[in-house]
Amino acid sequence: MYSDEGYSAIMEKVALAMLRGGGVPVRSIEPSLKDPISQLVVEALLAHGAQNISHVAEYVKTTKGTSSRKTVRDRMRSLESAGIVERLESESKWKLTHRFLTQCWSFFSGK
Repeated sequence: MYSDEGYSAIMEKVALAMLRGGGVPVRSIEPSLKDPISQLVVEALLAHGAQNISHVAEYVKTTKGTSSRKTVRDRMRSLESAGIVERLESESKWKLTHRFLTQCWSFFSGK
């Protein structure tokens, strides 16, 4: 059996493969993710696991062409309020919540 961390890592990889390779937009899984920056924040965390704001901002900048840490930080706080991301207690990193990853898994498995 997998640990919670191992299970979350597997769910992240499956969700990322479906989003990138399957062409499934993030907003299909979570309709509240309407703005492109929030979608890219989620994609960055799926692609690279727990990240600090600077790394996520760099991912958004590379993908979108422009980004600022302030904008990414604001989006992270909104996503935290929505229960999509959470801050790791011992670090200045953020990760996707287990609830959101389970929602991805349910979406892709049709359950």
